[in-house]
Amino acid sequence: MSSIEEPTRRRGTTRAAFSRRAVLLVAVLLFAGRASADSAEQQMLRGTTPEQRAAAQTDYLKTKLGLSGDAASRVADINLDTAKKMEPVLKGDLNPMSRLSQGQAIQQERDTDLQKVLTPDQFQTYLASKNDMRQKVEDQLAAQVKAAGGTTAPAAQ
Repeated sequence: MSSIEEPTRRRGTTRAAFSRRAVLLVAVLLFAGRASADSAEQQMLRGTTPEQRAAAQTDYLKTKLGLSGDAASRVADINLDTAKKMEPVLKGDLNPMSRLSQGQAIQQERDTDLQKVLTPDQFQTYLASKNDMRQKVEDQLAAQVKAAGGTTAPAAQ
């Protein structure tokens, strides 16, 4: 390997490590909340139903991955099942570490289920777009909560 290729390879490894850290950070922010258990995002998620969260995730994935027919239906079922499992994690009185641990386990199960439904290319696109999905789903849910008469702060960037 030439000396020019070596830094690129290292940079790719660093990017992969950064991506893993970014996904972990998203999990921490989504499932464990910030320092305050009453963060704006967590309050907003607590104000939604599993059906609303699943629908927002499914809408995003249908658009992002070009899903239709049976695949879209199966993804919707997976998202609803995941959202229902996540309900006690989001709305319960768990400590942050338990919330993180349980949330990660539920998310891993969802990823495994989605991998069985999506094509390899779709699954890679899904994995690469998790941060974007989180933000867009939060924005969509915040708009729904606001339209229903609730109040919520915009999701943090």
